[in-house]
Amino acid sequence: MKKTPIALVIALAVQTAASLLAAEPDAVNKDIARFQGEWTMMSGVADGAPIPDYLLKQIVQVFKEDLMTGTMSGTMYWKVKFAIDPSKSPKTIDYAIIGGPAAGAKQLGIYEIDGGTCKLCLGKLNGGRPKSFDATPGSGDTASTWKRVKPVAP
Repeated sequence: MKKTPIALVIALAVQTAASLLAAEPDAVNKDIARFQGEWTMMSGVADGAPIPDYLLKQIVQVFKEDLMTGTMSGTMYWKVKFAIDPSKSPKTIDYAIIGGPAAGAKQLGIYEIDGGTCKLCLGKLNGGRPKSFDATPGSGDTASTWKRVKPVAP
């Protein structure tokens, strides 16, 4: 009788546990649906510095399916394909930037979404993922709070 190496048994157990802990498709779809629509920035901090009020009023994000288009004063500044993992704590969001000056870059972040309010904290381009919503000086992180102004038309 052939014995199975203990390392193989452990590896299979870890892989099985990881797949069970991964985000359920229904949870992902539910949170993606929560993002859908047009959002305006209510407040923000970039690398420890508050985003001025006059800029807040100019920044809009529109989420449609798994894409987000960000504009400032009506001009597109980036387009991203995003993926989320609501099973993490905090929940994670990953941006693959496909349009605008930073096209080709990646950005990792965290999020909280509750009804018509969304909090995001994104790390610097091609950098690590923030651990909190603080965006402290020197972190390179940008934390923001958004309000949904209208849902996306079907």
